[in-house]
Amino acid sequence: MQKIFVDSVLKACDEALKLKSFETPRNGTRFIRLDENFLGWVGLNKGNYADNLQINPFIGIHCIPIMRLNSHLAAEKYKQGVSASYAIHMGEIAPKLRQFIFSSSTDLHDEAERLANEIATHALPWMKAHASYEILIPLFESKLEMLGGYPERYVSALYYSGKIEKAKNFVQERTDIFDPNDKGVYSLYEKFGKPFLDMLEGEKDRNSCGA
Repeated sequence: MQKIFVDSVLKACDEALKLKSFETPRNGTRFIRLDENFLGWVGLNKGNYADNLQINPFIGIHCIPIMRLNSHLAAEKYKQGVSASYAIHMGEIAPKLRQFIFSSSTDLHDEAERLANEIATHALPWMKAHASYEILIPLFESKLEMLGGYPERYVSALYYSGKIEKAKNFVQERTDIFDPNDKGVYSLYEKFGKPFLDMLEGEKDRNSCGA
């Protein structure tokens, strides 16, 4: 389908999600505020075919402190809600959900409204149930070997849940992930592991001075 049609579909979906209290601060960013630390996140993956556009929703959690810390330690600008801390395909929680297909014969707004309604019905309860460090920690841990930001998020979740020594030990002991001598993972250690340990050392020094 042509770009103008794709853009009109995404705009209709965003407008429908806004009616369900989702925010769309920038193109491709969609979230709903759950509390001061957690956002419910929505990603609309596109399958662009000759005669139709299929939208495959992914849903997830964006943890503000985790993502902000990860950006800070990597010396990158933090953008609220731009990506998920953890996400799944919506089909995992609603396997019988009918596909969202947009074509020239589709009532664009009706299909977009159906998408928003299904997300509000199925995804929002999942989001609220997963807006917790204790829930996210084992999910991050199960995906450590995939890398892709999961080790960093795992360590940060431990840190914010008060398991600081466990977070520190993980960075120091998991040399297969955070190895300062292995240039193959240079970016992972230098962009997160070392800055994280330095941050802990700085906090320790400040606490000692204030004692």
